[in-house]
Amino acid sequence: NLLTTYSYSWPGSYELVDVQATNIGQDSSSYSGLYHYGYYEDTQIWLRDVHIDGQGYSDAIEVAPYDSSSYTATFSLDMSEVSLTNIDDNGITLATGRTEATVADSTIDGAGGYGLYATDATVEISGSVIRGSGESGIYLGGSTAAVSDTTSTESADYGWTCDDVTLDLCE
Repeated sequence: NLLTTYSYSWPGSYELVDVQATNIGQDSSSYSGLYHYGYYEDTQIWLRDVHIDGQGYSDAIEVAPYDSSSYTATFSLDMSEVSLTNIDDNGITLATGRTEATVADSTIDGAGGYGLYATDATVEISGSVIRGSGESGIYLGGSTAAVSDTTSTESADYGWTCDDVTLDLCE
């Protein structure tokens, strides 16, 4: 499977279940493996049992509403049992204050950048493992996060990097 981008979405609702993608985004014109953005309309994304192994040149999953005060689209990402391995850049990138994400029972292993990179997003992470990232396993900047039963290990930088964050760590 040599694809430039597996899923490039416009606003709407998307559900991916039992999907395996390998060696995608292997050229320099590639977007993220699953790239979701919008302007005016809201987008909901559900990922269940999705596996991405080998994402070159970009992130495995990127959720990025167009950042302008004139656009009002919001994003909701709900993922469970997702496995992201051998990723060139970030495992998951969540951008802008109009993004909410739930990451449950998932694994990010071998991201070249951050395992999970969230700026101004609301994130809930549970039962997940993030390891072997080229930067910090988890970066939270200006975000609100609730984390339980999740580990971030073996990163080149820190397990966690937090900057201006509201963080709820639960056992």
